[in-house]
Formats: sequence, structure tokens, C-alpha cells
Amino acid sequence: MMVRLFLLALLSGLIGGFNVGFAQQGSGQTEMLSGKHFRVSYPKALQAYAKALLQIGDAAWEAYRELYNLTLPEPIELQIRLVPEKGEKFASLWTDGRRFIFLEVGSEKRLLSPERGGAHNVYGICHELAHIALYSRVSQIAGIPEGFAEGWAHYFGSVITSHLFEKLGAEVYPDPHNYHETSGLGRLLKQFETRKDPSTLAAKSFYEIERKYGRQKLSEAVNRTLSQRPSGRDLVIKFVEALVAVTGDAEAKTLIPEQILKPKVRMGTEFPDIAQKWLYYGLKLEWQDGLLRLRYDDGEKDGQWSIAGSGHGIIFCKPKGKWQLLAVEFYGARYGALQPPDEDFSIFLCDANFKVVREFKAPYSLFAQRGEWKWKRIVVEPTEVPDFFYIVIAFNPTATKGIYMAYDSDVPISHSRKAFPDSHLFDTEKVYDWMIRCYLKPADEETARQAAETVRQLESELEGLKEQALAHVIRPDEEIVVEPYPDDPAEVVRQFVSALVKGDKRAMAFTVKGRRERVAQALKFYRRQPQRFLHFKLAQRNPEHDFFSRMAKRVVEVRKLGELCFAVWRTFTSEDKPSVLYVNTDFVALRREDGRWKVSAYGTWWYTIDIPASAKPEEVERYLLEQVRATGITDYSAMGRTCYMPLPEDLAEAEKTIRQVLSWWQDGKDEKVLGVLHPKSKTAIGGDLKKFAEVQKQVRAKMKGIKLVRLTPHRDSIVQHEQPEEFRTVEQTLTELFGANPEEALGKNWLYARIAIFDAEFFDGKRTKKFRLFAIKEGNRWLLANLPMP
Repeated sequence: MMVRLFLLALLSGLIGGFNVGFAQQGSGQTEMLSGKHFRVSYPKALQAYAKALLQIGDAAWEAYRELYNLTLPEPIELQIRLVPEKGEKFASLWTDGRRFIFLEVGSEKRLLSPERGGAHNVYGICHELAHIALYSRVSQIAGIPEGFAEGWAHYFGSVITSHLFEKLGAEVYPDPHNYHETSGLGRLLKQFETRKDPSTLAAKSFYEIERKYGRQKLSEAVNRTLSQRPSGRDLVIKFVEALVAVTGDAEAKTLIPEQILKPKVRMGTEFPDIAQKWLYYGLKLEWQDGLLRLRYDDGEKDGQWSIAGSGHGIIFCKPKGKWQLLAVEFYGARYGALQPPDEDFSIFLCDANFKVVREFKAPYSLFAQRGEWKWKRIVVEPTEVPDFFYIVIAFNPTATKGIYMAYDSDVPISHSRKAFPDSHLFDTEKVYDWMIRCYLKPADEETARQAAETVRQLESELEGLKEQALAHVIRPDEEIVVEPYPDDPAEVVRQFVSALVKGDKRAMAFTVKGRRERVAQALKFYRRQPQRFLHFKLAQRNPEHDFFSRMAKRVVEVRKLGELCFAVWRTFTSEDKPSVLYVNTDFVALRREDGRWKVSAYGTWWYTIDIPASAKPEEVERYLLEQVRATGITDYSAMGRTCYMPLPEDLAEAEKTIRQVLSWWQDGKDEKVLGVLHPKSKTAIGGDLKKFAEVQKQVRAKMKGIKLVRLTPHRDSIVQHEQPEEFRTVEQTLTELFGANPEEALGKNWLYARIAIFDAEFFDGKRTKKFRLFAIKEGNRWLLANLPMP
């Protein structure tokens, strides 16, 4: 639940006390509630949940002060929005990091308890308050090591959630549930056993600190850290210093994971080595009156961005000699409150390795007028610049406070990045440049004497690199011609994938116009990490509905991504295991555009499998299907969703089990039937054989004389967001049986549980009864999840 950037109108005129008021929001009416520390705006249909979240928010606000002496801003503004256009299962919760929490749901269902398909909304409020407690007291959010902020919010949010359950109980929520177990410490402690991601490791370190030194010491360390208003880059360092000081234990720092203590810069740039002169093609050098201005823009704004948790970076190079940075200029406009915040933003000068040479500060008050676009030149202390360098401007923006940075799209190549020192360095998603300029002056007399000549030399050198520079540019709107263009769709796929995995922009020639931006992003990835095209085959529907038939159905019929579907295999190796090929299975969809077969969709279908490097390309299909049978996973789009279907050849075993169980059931052999019911189903009936037999006797009496005449397996995967209409009731049934979190019912390996679905039909010559039965394979054994219930 990271801070996400959405520009939202600030609410005004909220009614105080506990009275209910209302305001217009878009075309619908939004009502308002006020509490002691919270104010909630919401659609009338969600009033019961709004009242509950107001009470929960007020209690959580006070819990942070009571348990950890953390004082939060007030009032906290919670905005609840109903967005049915995003789908009934949509839910999103985030904060501006200052005072606002935003909750959007596609339907009221997402406000139910987690067991019934809702989100972790009680925990979510506590989690976002933890973010506010942190973000509102640091000088710059960007630069916080990966995992630390989320781990912070996850730990404190879980503790407060469990505290609220003890204080308020289950009934405080309209859909009562044990949110301590589902969303609080009960869940967190289980996650410590199975998850090793940076956020969970950070949360665990807070847990270990509190367990070892006590809540009071953790509270002191946290508040001592935040009282210094550290930057994101310094946050963990300051926390470790405070922890050692308050505990008197120098070993306390060992409780913080090494990857958080010494984070690595996350690199997402195609060209991390900026000491390549062609990267600066398009640089305008303007030498006048002893000053050199460097810029890429033409003075015309084509768009703007405000980037939460990041900054606006741009690369420059200098002429020969020694030069000093005198000023940085940019084109921007402030958004948010009427008055600028009383804080500074940062301008970083970094070397070619993205190490900070100098940080400069400038006040937000330079943009006093909200919404006014203007050039602003920031004079800095003269600092010598390296041959190649970055300028990064970071405004520490939120949804309700920041400065938009303008960009210019009319540039030959992009020289800009989304970046923050010691944290991350990413390419922009398109070709454009931030409207950032810098001013240099000669640092010594020799450089000053030769300045005019060295400027001309650099201009000439960069112009000579035009062809090399443009060869690297990937523009989605660029028309790349391949002649002769293949008529055979298989050849289109072969040439497309062969180019794609090498980062060759010829792949764009085989792509429909509407998908070129996505392919352009993939090309950048493969330029950094090229792979090898291994094999492909046409995926076609067939009566057996095998693995590739399912792929064709989901891609062509369910998702309607194209007219044809191909399975494609690409591979890569690693230096430590040269004898192994790592193979990914992708799908490629094609449709006709302007009379030619073009790629209309491309994506991962099955994640990496390992095969011997000596294997023949055509053998990859066999290796893949062996993995599918071993795991039960039939396609990537189903991973992490509800369940998986076995392959057709595996259904015979499931059908045999169901027929045997139904035979026992009709013969009254209830002890045997109970022995093959899924444990979760046994729990639901209490596991009492006598009671179970009485119930089944009554059911059989209603079906006296009726015999099983047909048992038909379904042959498709079940995917929450994409399943055919006929399976919507299946998901509901499975949710009722296992809850919304299958991993809790089926264990940590639930992703590999296979579920077979059968339609059973009974008939006695007059009456017909139909039932849907579920069989679940655990290990090597099929178990029934339900029985006929007329």
C-alpha cells in the first residue's frame, strides 16, 4: 500500500462533531461523518461501513499514541469511493502520506470480511496510519530502503489491528470477523514462517526488537528517529543509531536485515553507463557572457508528471576543462493547498555512477502561486561537475502536495530518468525529456580561455553521433518496414519473437499499432537481458481440451486478444549452471491489421522450467507438460487465483474416485464416504459419523430409486477475473467451502492443489436431479469436497 500519486481536490467545509453532512462529488452525492480524529466522506450506500471505519480510525489514532507515543495529524480525512466501472472485485487503499486516506471499491462486496471475499479493511486503515506516522515526519519519502516503509506499516498496522480487536471486538465491523487472526498479529506471525520478501523481513525486525527490548524501547527509538526529521536516505541509519542509544546495546543493529542496512540502488535503465557520448545527442550548448547553458527542451511543454517516492533525473555532459555548476532551472507548477508547504525540495548533483556529489535545497515558497507554470532558476553554491553527471530534482510529492515537472516530447532521444540517489534509477516510459536546464561556468582561467572552442568541439562531436544515437531509440509511433512481409502467421510469430528477445526494434514491424508501447517496453528489457527464441507451436482448440487447447480458448475466446494463438518458448542460461536452460512459456496472439497478420497480444503463460541444455527445441513441450502434471498449474493467468484444473488425461482418476464415492454413498456406506471427504468438509459437518449418517439417510430418502446416469467433467481452468460465465457459481461455492484465502485452508502449497469439477446427473425414469461436485487432489489422492444435496 505504497503512497500513490493521485491529484485529488481538497475537501473543504466538512461538518464538525458527529453530525452527518453531504457534498457533491462528481455526479453523485457524498455524505460525511466526523469523529474525534477522523472525518469520512462516503456514498450513502456504504454508510454502515463508513460509520464502522470512522470508529475504527478514531480508535487506531489513539492506539498509536497510547502504544507507541506516535502523534498523528488530525483530522485524518478518509475518502471512500464506489467505482463500479472498475469491476466488483476492485479494491484499492492508499494515503497521501500526510493526512488523507483513499479507499476505492468496485462494490460493497470488497468491504466484507476477508473470509467472505472482502479486503483487509480494518488492517488497511491501521496500515495507512502507520505510513502517515512515518511519511509526515521525514523530510523526503524517496530514498527509504526497499521494504523498510512497507515493513514498518505492516508491523505497526498488524499490532494496532490486534489491539483494536481486543478493545472493540468483532461486532464493530458490519461483517463481524476475527480481524486479529485474519489481518493482525495472527496473520503476521504465520507470514514470518513463509515469506522472505524485504517488507516481511523488515516487519519481522520490528517484531524482534519489541520482543527483545520491549515496546517502550522501540517507541523511544522510533520517536527519537522521527524527531530529527530525517531524509529517506538517512532514515534507517538514524533509526539504528537511536536504537543502539536507547537500548545501550551495540548489537541491536544486527536485528536489521543487511539488505535494508545497506540497500542496493535498483537499476531499471537500459544504459546505466552514461559515459557514452552518443547518449547526449540532442544536447543544446549555449555559450554567452561567460556562462554555458545546457538543455534538451525547446521551451514548449508537452506534458507533466509528479512522481511520488521518486525524482526527476536528467543526464548532462560538459566540454573539456574544469566547469562548475552555478544554477539549475526548470519549468514547473505547484499543486495542492492554496499556500505552499513550509518545506524544501532537493536538487542533487550526481556523478556518472549515480553517487551524490552535492545536495542543494530550495523552498517550496518559490512557487507561491498554486497552478502557475513558470521557469524557476535556482542558484546553487558553485560546485565542480564531473565529465558526465546527473541532475535530480525531488519534490517529495504526495496526492495533495507537490510540483509538476514539465516535459518536452520533441527530442530525438530521451536523456531523462525517474530517479532518486541511493534508491533507484529507472528509464522514462516514453521518449521525452524533463524541462530541466543547468548553467555552468569555467572553473579556471585555462578553461575560460578555451571555452568557446571546446563548446564548438563538443557540439560537433555530438552531431556526428546522430546515427548511432537514433539506432538505439525505440518509438512506438515509428514505422519500421519489413519487406517482403510474411503471409504465413507462423513466420510472423517466428520473426517477431526472434527480434523481441534480442531487443531488436524490428519486432515493432510485426505488432499492431495499439500494442507497440508495451512491446517497446519489452524491447528495453531484452536489450539489457537478451534471451534466445527456442521453439513455438500453434495452439488450437480440440475436443480433449488439452493444455494448448485451453491456451487457445482463454486467449482467443475468453480474453478475445486475437484470432490465432501460438505457444512460444524462450530461454536463457546462467553462468553458475551452464548445463541448464531456463525456459519460459509465452503466448502470442495474432489478428489481421491492414490485411497483414500482426501480433495483438504477448505475455507469459507459464513461468520458468529447467531443462537440460542438451535438449532439442521440440522436446520443451514434453518437459513443460511434465511440470503441468506435477503441479496442477495449467496457465499463468490462474496462478494466485482460485484453483486449477487437471489436464484431461488426469481426469480419469478423479472420475473413478467420484463414481466409487457415489456408489458408497447410495449404498449407505457412510463411514467409507467420510474417509474420502476433504478435511475442510469434515470440519464443516463436525466429523460426527452418526450425525453425518443421519443427514445422508434423509438425503438418500429424497432420492430413492434415482441412479447416477451421467458424470461429466469440466475441462477449463477457473480464474477469478476471466472465467467464463458458467463458472461464476463455482467460485462462489469454493469461496464458501474454503474461504477467500485458500492458502489458509489448503496450506502454504495451496497453489499446487488441483480441483476437478464434475456435473452429476441422476434419473429414475421420471425425475432428473443435477449436482455439481468438486474433487480436490492432495498429494496422490483425490478427495471429495461436497456430496449431492437436493
